[in-house]
Amino acid sequence: MPRIGARLVCGVILLASLGLLAQAVDAQFGSASRVHLPLVLGTSGQHPPTAAPPTATPRPPTATLVPPTATQLPPTATQAPPTATQIPPTATDVPLTATQAPPTATTTPPAATSTTEPTPETVLEQLLLNEDFENGPVHWSQTSNGYDVHLIKDDVGQYYSWGAELGGRFGAQDGVGQIVHIPADTLMAWVSYDIKMKTFESTSSPKSFFIAGLTDVAGNPLETLGYYDNTMASYLWQREFSNDLTAYRGSSVGVALVAITEGLTTFYIDDVYLIVERPAR
Repeated sequence: MPRIGARLVCGVILLASLGLLAQAVDAQFGSASRVHLPLVLGTSGQHPPTAAPPTATPRPPTATLVPPTATQLPPTATQAPPTATQIPPTATDVPLTATQAPPTATTTPPAATSTTEPTPETVLEQLLLNEDFENGPVHWSQTSNGYDVHLIKDDVGQYYSWGAELGGRFGAQDGVGQIVHIPADTLMAWVSYDIKMKTFESTSSPKSFFIAGLTDVAGNPLETLGYYDNTMASYLWQREFSNDLTAYRGSSVGVALVAITEGLTTFYIDDVYLIVERPAR
């Protein structure tokens, strides 16, 4: 970046010379029945031609025919039970209709099972250790030209948590870094971090700088990940993202955070991530 100038390049080289990036990290991280009623028939024989007896004799047959008429009444009443017998089949159809309801309810779970989300094709992994500095000054290398300067400390990160404080002194040259291995099957990779700056310098021209860079394991600069200077004064935390770093997959690289100040400008860093997207295993 043109306005960084030789000062920033020297800062990165300073990290290499002081052994900023001296540690390494391991690489790789389902019918109805019918009722037949017999007819009771009354039969009469031939009677003699005498007048008086035949007249009185036919009366019994006439009276005999009454029982057949009365006998036919029970068959009429007997047909009622078959009619009533057909009612239960009609009532029996109701339970059958109600019995069909559970199969309809039973088909609901398979529909819910089919909505299960498929296994993702890729996953995201965070490679840096102690990325939020909450474990203190571990897993990160520190270098400073000041005497007894601690760059990773409490109460300087977001929400007064642990973080890194770079600069804040005249002529400060501070840096922290960590080496990681980017897997060979990486589909996408990027670095992100939170930064806040405060300055007592003029914002008219850049005099104090912060640079996030990618280096090889020897500390040689590979790529600039982010840049800040005193003209970009902001007292609020901001999230910054690098470009895609897929070109470095299969390699071990260093993430370096360097500040070079001329005056009283301080850079605060927190939540540094190196994220890779990889095929799901």
